[in-house]
Amino acid sequence: MITMTKISAFLLSLLVLSSLQGAESVFVGSFRYIKGEVTIESKKDKSTQYALKDMQFFEGDKISTNLNSFAILNFQDGSTIKMDQNSEITIVSLLGKSEKGHFGVSRILLGIGGVMVEVVKRFTGPPSVEIDTTKGMAFGVRGTKFYTFIESDSEDIWTLVLEGQVQAFDFAHDDNEIVQAGTSIVVVDGDRLTIPQEYEWVKKVSWNNDPAKGDLDSGIGAIAQERRSELLQLLKTILNRKRKPFINSEVNPRRMRDREMRQINETTTEENSGATSQSMQQGITAKIKETLQKISEKNPNAPKPIPASEKDGNRLAQDTCSKVAPSGFPCIVRMGYCFGEEISAALFYTPVSVYNVCVRIINGIFL
Repeated sequence: MITMTKISAFLLSLLVLSSLQGAESVFVGSFRYIKGEVTIESKKDKSTQYALKDMQFFEGDKISTNLNSFAILNFQDGSTIKMDQNSEITIVSLLGKSEKGHFGVSRILLGIGGVMVEVVKRFTGPPSVEIDTTKGMAFGVRGTKFYTFIESDSEDIWTLVLEGQVQAFDFAHDDNEIVQAGTSIVVVDGDRLTIPQEYEWVKKVSWNNDPAKGDLDSGIGAIAQERRSELLQLLKTILNRKRKPFINSEVNPRRMRDREMRQINETTTEENSGATSQSMQQGITAKIKETLQKISEKNPNAPKPIPASEKDGNRLAQDTCSKVAPSGFPCIVRMGYCFGEEISAALFYTPVSVYNVCVRIINGIFL
């Protein structure tokens, strides 16, 4: 039986590990170019300020652009991201965080708007950049130039590939699709993959990410109606595809990332967690109790995770919790959905290196 004590212990373990991982601000990159109003919200001290050229940003920071505003970001590995106007991203975590250093951006959460990404080539291992959305969709790349944006008047997500290839991962439905150069994919309503196509409207998109060469606006706003019309014409055809499971296969980018990190790291998260002070644990326990109380008052009918059966070894795919949260999400996010938005927001940005420990903890709760 799952008790509040077990739930609190689970959340405590995650937050303790997150605190250990987040004690140091991890440098990610800097602003190469700013136009208009661009703000950066610091994860470290929760302050918000206007971004300036050459200003640094760190893991966990949230970057936003306003109307007629653009930003070009440089990352440690040489990759760049151009942010559209009215866009928001969060640097969720870095790939390969270890005592030996940090290399490459791992996960970037795209909240609204669009980003044009140019990634330094990486021929082996997991994708060096993963663009996530709030509905469990992710786009993994090793070396390419692509453009991802969320429609402002719907939940459709578009990814256009100029060079290389992008792999679209639907963690919510265990599905994936490879998008080759010259083609584009739309995720209908933010959660239905389609067959990649060569769309006519894409030919009018501007790929310029150099302010010295002209306007940085991609032009997608001006061709919104044309884009919608072409999509409606092809919708039945592009939705006619078979699901391609990947979560339990070797192409799962997070499984690949975990394997690579195990080869790099010489110390385990469990060893690090042993250094947590008693006062820190007491503080986090108090915060958990406070948050759970707020959730209970706000949403007393929020579903709680219930095991499917005593013999089911994969209960996360069948319990009440997974009916509310996509089962393909990392368990941190999935558990967040079970308890409400506050916990979800707090745990979504837990470092990727906590993932394996999280799985063991949550399986311990259910098994």
